[in-house]
Amino acid sequence: MVTAASETLDPTVVVGILAAAEGAINRALKYAPKTQADLAALEDQSIRIVIHQPEFQLTCLLGYPIKLQSIAESKPNASVEGSLSDYLTIVSS
Repeated sequence: MVTAASETLDPTVVVGILAAAEGAINRALKYAPKTQADLAALEDQSIRIVIHQPEFQLTCLLGYPIKLQSIAESKPNASVEGSLSDYLTIVSS
C-alpha cells in the first residue's frame, strides 16, 4: 500500500525535511561505529513513524546509512504513532 506522507504539509517541504534529517542522522552516525554496526545488522527492516498534530508520516529504512522516505513502498516491520508533543517528550527525557 502506498500512502501520502502528509495531507497538510506541502510535499516539497516534506522532501526537504526528510533530506535534512537523513543527512544529519547519517553524519552523526559517522562518529558511532557500534551504532553503525547495529543498524547494518537491521538491513532491510523498516519502521513507520506517524505523527499527529501536525499530520505527518515517514518510513525509516534501517541499515547504514539509514534512509527516510515519505511514501511507504512496502509494509513496515514496526510502527509507532503519537502526537508531536509525545515524541518531543520522549526525546527530551
